[in-house]
Amino acid sequence: MKKLLSIFAISLCVLGPVSGLAGEAATLRITGEASVSAVPDMARLQLGVRKDAKEAVGASKAVGAALAQVMKELDAVGIKPKDMQTTQLSLAPQLDYPGSGAPRKLGYQAQSTLTVTLYDIDQIGVVLDKVLFAGATEFAGLNFDLTNRKTLRGEAMQQAVKSARRDAELLAKAAGMSLGKVITLSYGPSGGPVPIMMARGMAEASSMPIAAGETDISAQVQMEFELISED
Repeated sequence: MKKLLSIFAISLCVLGPVSGLAGEAATLRITGEASVSAVPDMARLQLGVRKDAKEAVGASKAVGAALAQVMKELDAVGIKPKDMQTTQLSLAPQLDYPGSGAPRKLGYQAQSTLTVTLYDIDQIGVVLDKVLFAGATEFAGLNFDLTNRKTLRGEAMQQAVKSARRDAELLAKAAGMSLGKVITLSYGPSGGPVPIMMARGMAEASSMPIAAGETDISAQVQMEFELISED
């Protein structure tokens, strides 16, 4: 895992209605956001095999044979069985729809999609070369991710809370008040893996260079504080 490059927080303040009716405490609602940036250290590659045949059995066997060869090549470059997972398997008749009359069956098409997890992103180009020559015909995309995503998400969550509190204190002070207890605290979603869609022509290029860049993990919290008058 490469070193965390940067942590930055951005606060988006939303001042809700300040309740201050007789006998009621004034409150401040605010949103805090933060983002943590890191270099991806893993990737998920989705590849597949599609074959046509006159009969269903023939199409299935052709896909099975091609996929077995693809998995053999993946094993040869060090990809473990636990990091290869079949995520789609289909078999359907191929029909021709003439201008009039009933559809005519042309044959069958079988397809299988395999998701491969790589813990060395420098392997991506080599893996693509191998599976192409082994018989892979379909590429659904590439996702970059982080092995320590949970830890980094925790960093972003803490930064978001600090950001919300910091801005709430500034607003309260400007209004001649101070913050009291936290009344509510809720957490919003964070960013997920970064998908990269790959066209077949790109994937066919030998040793296609892949740039991982950085991945941002963001967090958002909504907080409501009690406001205390300094008078």
